[in-house]
Order: sequence, then structure tokens, then C-alpha cells
Amino acid sequence: MDFNSSPLCSRVGKNTILNFANNLGLIQLPKSVTLNERIQPIQLPTKSLKAGENAVVVGWGATKDASPLPVPSNTLSHVELTTITNTACMKVYGAVIRDTIVCASGEGNQGMCRGDSGGGLVQTDAEGNYVLVAVANFYGRECENTYPSGFTRTFDYLEWIQNVTSNVAEDDDNDTNSASFDSNLLLVVTFVAVVTLKLNQ
Repeated sequence: MDFNSSPLCSRVGKNTILNFANNLGLIQLPKSVTLNERIQPIQLPTKSLKAGENAVVVGWGATKDASPLPVPSNTLSHVELTTITNTACMKVYGAVIRDTIVCASGEGNQGMCRGDSGGGLVQTDAEGNYVLVAVANFYGRECENTYPSGFTRTFDYLEWIQNVTSNVAEDDDNDTNSASFDSNLLLVVTFVAVVTLKLNQ
């Protein structure tokens, strides 16, 4: 399924290669998505991640190192990771680690790689619903190492997401020629991959 994005692309703020903060954005779909067994919305979190929690990262990134650069996969991959404290993550990456970032252990050479940025870090709630707790942000040097993977916490941006989507919904109601998107948006980080969100029931 292919979609060209609409002109709306809202970012939290500026970031650079040395500053991973606010690496988050929203893109409006030009038309509604038909849900089926393979395409389903995902919930936003109601609480922030703590150290020691398990979550699954999903992405289309490379699965091994290669020269000159690892090649993204044609297969959607996933791996379960365990979150660590920001203090532990700062010992590896330094002051670029902010409160809005959560890191996961790279133990066993598992984690993100080139092409995974923008993928979701997902948990399930008590009812079995998938919850997008964070979005893949950065990884360390190479794929096959024990460096932690870094993620942008979605919980810290719930108010921003609500503000942006509320404004879009109002604009859409006032434009009878616009395509309906039924509050289905894409959450994107580092402009590489996307994860669907369910913002309104």
C-alpha cells in the first residue's frame, strides 16, 4: 500500500546529529486507511517507561554489518529489548541523552541498525492492545555490538500530539474538499520509517 503524504509535516523542534532531543514529527495521510488483519491502529501510552521494562522494537533495518554500509531488509524484523536507566545510557553516549529519551540494552548484539529509525518500540497493555511507548531514534556505531539503542518517548509528547492533531481536525472540518483522514496520522522520526497511531476512538 502506497500513500503520498499531504503538505502537513509537523515537527516538535530542531535536532542535529549531536542532539537527539525532539526527534519526532507528525505527517497527515491524504486519505483514510482501510483497516484489516495486517493494518491496525496502535494506542498511545498512559505512563512513561521505566528502567527494566521489556518492549519490542520493530523495523525494516539491516540485520548485520556490511561494507560500505549495511543494507536495509525487505523483511520486517523485531526483537525484544530491556530498557535501562538514562544514567547508564549517558555513560555510553554522554550528555545527548535527555529525559525525553529512553535507551534499551544492546546485550547479545541486539537492537537497532541502519534503516530502523522511526520504527516503533511497542508493549502490550492489560487488555492485550499494542501501545507505542517510544520511537526508534539512534543506535551506536555499528549493528553488531552491545551499544544501547535510543528511543524518543511518546508519553512525553502526548500534549504536543493532541494539540497538532486537534488543529488538523478543525482545519479538515472546515475544508469540504479535503481528504478525510479520520484522525489517523503517521508518527515519524528521523524521516525514515513510520508507525500508525490511533489518536481517537
